[in-house]
Amino acid sequence: MIAVFRFLGVMSVLLGTLAQAAEPITSIAVIRSLPRSESGKRPPVLVRGVITFRWPVPWNSFCIQSDEGGLWISTSIARREQLLAEDDTSFDTLREGDEVEVTGLLDAGGYAPDVLPTAVRVLSHRGMPQARTVPYTRLLTGAEDPIRVEVAGVVQRVSGPTGARWLVELETGVGRVLAHVPDGPGFDPRTLTDAEVRLRGVAASSRNWRAEFIRPRVLVASVADVLIDRAAPPDAFAAPQTTIAELASYAPGGRSLHRRRVSGVVTWADAIDGIVLQDGMRAIRVDIIDREHGLVPGDRVDASGFIDANAAVAGLRGAMVRRLDHPGEPLPLPATLADVRRAFEPVRNGRPAGPHDYDHLLIRVEGWLLAVQRDASDHGRRLVLDCAGQATMADLGGDATTLDALTIGSRVAVTGVAVMHYDRGDLIADYIAPLRIDLRLRSPQDVRVVQAAPWWTPVRLAIAIGVLGAVLCAAVAWILSLRRSLRLRTVRLEEVMRLHRNAELEYQAVHQERRRLAADMHDGLQQLLAGAAFRLEAANARLSGADPAVAEQLSAARVALLRTQEGLRDCLWGLRHVDQAEDGPRQFAGLLEQAAAAMEHWPRGALTVIIAGEPYALSRHVMGSLLLLMQEAVGNAFKHGAAKTVRITLHYTPNEFAMELVDDGTGFDATAVAGTTDGHYGIESMRHRMHWLGGDAAITSRPGAGTTVSVHLPRVRAQSGDEQDGTQRKAD
Repeated sequence: MIAVFRFLGVMSVLLGTLAQAAEPITSIAVIRSLPRSESGKRPPVLVRGVITFRWPVPWNSFCIQSDEGGLWISTSIARREQLLAEDDTSFDTLREGDEVEVTGLLDAGGYAPDVLPTAVRVLSHRGMPQARTVPYTRLLTGAEDPIRVEVAGVVQRVSGPTGARWLVELETGVGRVLAHVPDGPGFDPRTLTDAEVRLRGVAASSRNWRAEFIRPRVLVASVADVLIDRAAPPDAFAAPQTTIAELASYAPGGRSLHRRRVSGVVTWADAIDGIVLQDGMRAIRVDIIDREHGLVPGDRVDASGFIDANAAVAGLRGAMVRRLDHPGEPLPLPATLADVRRAFEPVRNGRPAGPHDYDHLLIRVEGWLLAVQRDASDHGRRLVLDCAGQATMADLGGDATTLDALTIGSRVAVTGVAVMHYDRGDLIADYIAPLRIDLRLRSPQDVRVVQAAPWWTPVRLAIAIGVLGAVLCAAVAWILSLRRSLRLRTVRLEEVMRLHRNAELEYQAVHQERRRLAADMHDGLQQLLAGAAFRLEAANARLSGADPAVAEQLSAARVALLRTQEGLRDCLWGLRHVDQAEDGPRQFAGLLEQAAAAMEHWPRGALTVIIAGEPYALSRHVMGSLLLLMQEAVGNAFKHGAAKTVRITLHYTPNEFAMELVDDGTGFDATAVAGTTDGHYGIESMRHRMHWLGGDAAITSRPGAGTTVSVHLPRVRAQSGDEQDGTQRKAD
């Protein structure tokens, strides 16, 4: 982290050195002519000019002007980017009219280029430069930003204050300008409404997030820059009265920029969007300054405001209203889009729509309900109607959740204020084709069900078709799955039958071979060994007077034959009882007990078999292998461990079969047991046998504590008898 800070410090010093080494730009005209891509590289600048506007502390940003043009000095951004120290108060004492020298870096700015200052020096106080009177078209293009200009017009709206400044909307006759006017002792900007004024200030621009010009603004530095040419009437309702039908019609002097007063009945009201006034068969929308007007449909009011010609039909903006009485709403006019188009036929011949138009009129339409949609607030609703093949939207704000009870497919009648949509209304002057008619509703009572929806509504029909389609798809998928499953099961069954047939043939061959081998060994080799032992015993008896060494050798040979005969007998036992595992009891515990009883040289009653869990059948092959393993383990316990008892526990679990053999013999050191290299194969043979079956064997013992042999085998292998590989068969 320290290295990073050192690197940043070095880079900042380097950049500072390069900036100082570069020659600063001193011409404001050159700066204003640079493209944004070059201004964004932040070359150093050194400019001079007179401060024409300054934002108050703590922003302290200001603009300067010279004979070459104007330039913004963005002190707030310079502080944020640490080009200026937070405790630098040199900008706090600057005043409009000061001539200053500013050192800093050029930046592309939010619209026009500006300077991020690093230092400022006051040269003198020269006073404000003369304001230029420029055409509105220059303001409309943003070319005068930020030059001190003078703009004349009629104040149509004053809002605020925001801080110590008011927003003044000035209508010039060719467009509106938004001016920022300061507050001052004895001066209330609200008294300027409907006054003819001249405003002197710095031309600025409202821009979007792409640094693109939207509308002009004027920043007025002081109250002295507000010049009143004609004061506003003290009473807003003293404005000339006209009718709604003649509000913006032809006048020899052109459309008035001052207030006009009209009367009518409220047919729609909203705290934010104002009201709709209707007088006879003509209606207008009125934007009201006071949002807490409290008007409701049916109120008759006077409205005094400024003509708003920005929509398809004229209305009033910045209006003040007063309630006269409450005669009630006019009757809604039944309407269809065909009626509207017939009313517009005279327009094709250069005449007004007749006998009336439908803009903002209180109308009633009927149609089939297609949808009930939610608005962004999640409380308002929009009804989508099919009116003679034309789509109509009826919007209701506020809490309109009761409309959710409407059934799609019902025929409804809705009453509301008409909202007309026209084809290319801004481009074609002679004829505007009505495209669609929508409505603004006032309350849920404006919606009335004329005809209930049939039971088979489009929604229910769609649900039924969807359910039926889902069932058919599920059935087809199930059939395909069954076919696939049947095909796989058939292949598996054929494979199992083939393996079973091969295993049965192998089993029969091994079975016959074991019987033949046991018989041959019993009748042949066993008898030969018995005869040889008998002859050695007779020879030893006949040689009673012979050399003791000879007698000792004969006795040793006889003992060796007897041990061989005993080993052969154990081998015959294994062959016969593995055969019994294939033909004898299906339960492995019974087989162990039967096999133990057949071992004549084992102590009687020393072997105990315990069953844990619910027994299940084991494969013949597995039982035979475990039987041989048991013979080896129990034989070792009696022979080498001098055990008195051996306990065999068979554990039957859902996933595994285990056999545990525990004896009480002398035990041995499991870490020093002799292996195959010393001629001992018993323990290694047990491990190989279990590995061959797919299981494992564990032998634990210590001197004086007996021996435990534990074997584990997955249930699947214990019941199938599949061999893991062929190594054990070869080893056996």
